[in-house]
Amino acid sequence: MKKNIFSFLLFAVLMVGANSIANSQCLATYSFQTGANGSVYFTPTSTSGNSYFWIMGNGATVNTSGSHMYTYSSNGTYIVYVSVLDSVLGCNQSNNIWCDTIVVTNAGGNPSSCQAGFYIFPDSTLPAVYYGVNTSTGTGLNY
Repeated sequence: MKKNIFSFLLFAVLMVGANSIANSQCLATYSFQTGANGSVYFTPTSTSGNSYFWIMGNGATVNTSGSHMYTYSSNGTYIVYVSVLDSVLGCNQSNNIWCDTIVVTNAGGNPSSCQAGFYIFPDSTLPAVYYGVNTSTGTGLNY
């Protein structure tokens, strides 16, 4: 009987240890760049996870498999949360939340004025490869 209790306790300790190791791999982080007319480009910088759950700070939520652009309709300070979702590692919305403060100062800008804007983000698989996304607005633009 003592041997069975010891085996059960050892199994329980190993299971708890395995869960905490898996959860420590859930590293939800991101970087962001602000653009024209309230747009913000978010890039997950986590090394784990196959999808992300975002809380945008204004009541909106977004599920993505990678980077995304979100446009705020009002100027303000928003606290944006992200969670890595990965069923293999045990990552979910309750065990890995990371947040940052986003300040939007140009939401609803005048569309007739010119505003240069772009995002630069790294390729997720090729080191030292970056992509640029043009978000400039206005009429009669030349590059």
